[in-house]
Amino acid sequence: GAGNEYHLSYGLRVLRPNGKPFFEQAHAAELQASSFYPAPFLPGVLNLTTSRDTPRGEYVLVLSVHDLIGNQTYETKQAFSIE
Repeated sequence: GAGNEYHLSYGLRVLRPNGKPFFEQAHAAELQASSFYPAPFLPGVLNLTTSRDTPRGEYVLVLSVHDLIGNQTYETKQAFSIE
């Protein structure tokens, strides 16, 4: 936006090895600010607690980002494993 303004929201999902949800937070955070220089990245944090009963295998983190100024959505997926 004007003045390098941004207004984003993002949601997180973690899918189990069988594809079913393990964790889901549709509206994890909302970030709004402006700066002299365009922001090259924005911070985000996910703390995921597992237990001894959590099945081992490959999980998938799904990040959904919504640009509230430009009305655009971006989704990315990243696999990780619990061993």
